[in-house]
Amino acid sequence: MASKTSTSRLRGKQLPVSTLLPPELVREIKRLCSITHAPLAAYVREGLELVLVKHAETLRKAVK
Repeated sequence: MASKTSTSRLRGKQLPVSTLLPPELVREIKRLCSITHAPLAAYVREGLELVLVKHAETLRKAVK
């Protein structure tokens, strides 16, 4: 749902992902996007970053 200009500013690679979300989660994230005018992709990226920070120790242990 991000515009082409917002993704072109990113220097990373695109990764197509598909997931099933509960309807209440979809409603809330759409509501948040409409209130803040932020693209859905920005919140997805933020969520992935938070997961990686949370599990950083696991990643460090796996790299030997």
